[in-house]
Amino acid sequence: MLETPMPAFTDNNIPVVFACSDVFIPHAAAAMQSLIEHSSASYNYDLIFLHTEISESNQRVMQTMVTGFANVSLRFVNVKEHIVPERLHVHAQYSVETFYRLLIPQLLQNYEKIIYLDSDITILHDVADLLKADIGDNLLGATYDPGMICMYETDLQQTKSYMDNILQLKQPNLYFQAGVLVFNIYQFNKTFAPYELLEFAEKNEYIYVDQDLLNVKCSGRVHILDLRWDVMPTVKSNIDRSKVGLESLHNAYLKSYKEPYIVHHASQIKPWFYPPIDYAEVYWKYARQTPFYEVTLYRMMQNIYAPLPATQPYRSRARKLADKLLPKGSRRRNLAKIILPKGSKRWEFCKKIYYKIFKR
Repeated sequence: MLETPMPAFTDNNIPVVFACSDVFIPHAAAAMQSLIEHSSASYNYDLIFLHTEISESNQRVMQTMVTGFANVSLRFVNVKEHIVPERLHVHAQYSVETFYRLLIPQLLQNYEKIIYLDSDITILHDVADLLKADIGDNLLGATYDPGMICMYETDLQQTKSYMDNILQLKQPNLYFQAGVLVFNIYQFNKTFAPYELLEFAEKNEYIYVDQDLLNVKCSGRVHILDLRWDVMPTVKSNIDRSKVGLESLHNAYLKSYKEPYIVHHASQIKPWFYPPIDYAEVYWKYARQTPFYEVTLYRMMQNIYAPLPATQPYRSRARKLADKLLPKGSRRRNLAKIILPKGSKRWEFCKKIYYKIFKR
């Protein structure tokens, strides 16, 4: 049965959820440090990390960071029993942890609203103000994704075709970023059945993984937040190139860029392996204050943080097995495509059998 935590504080509770792996803990710690330094004594901060593998030693070290803060609670919730990594489609710089946020509405059903934050962020403003946003009966509060909207309008990397034909978005100019979200828990659970979004994720393979999924499933029910809550420095070049016809969005982005509430290091070029990038200094300011600072420096020197090639695909156990038994270009492979066309009832039946055998 899925654990459903109660709020950590009875008054002025500000719930914030992260999803993280053990390897990513040093950067999540830097994000948490920046949150604490911009907290207010008037509020209580209820921090929850969703994970499947964060070690007890790293959890213990993270707990030392909140010692002495009576208004900060830190908990770790293991969701291993509710995630089957082989069923989820990830690639390039994405990891399976990105899908954990889809469990938030049913996992935290005892809350009214929840803030979700990616772990590759730096917070420069009190997140209590983010929770105050009146999102009405919408499912989510989120900011525009100016980079994606500009890519759509200029059809950079065939983004227009992808949004129109694959995602089939009715309003692609409202495409939002999923690294900073405010969940309306009641409305989400009223709209979607438990595990419905995870099941949808298993059946669809999107470029921007669960961010695309949320844009598809929550379309028309998203309250647009102030762009300062999710400023992505690396999209600046795309916006500069495509500002003709998008002056309003371009100007809004430049304004938020100068005064960010949250800096989102959302790209393959992260501050921890390339310090000269824009706003890397704010990440390092808080990373330097965590117990993981030396770990980050060591990994950077060992080139452990080298980014994956953007074209490197994720190969699940099923795909690896298929490639071995049915080599690409072989007659067996072509025959299998005819007998088991992707998306057919026979295809779905075989998938079910496979997952019953190999489910962890």
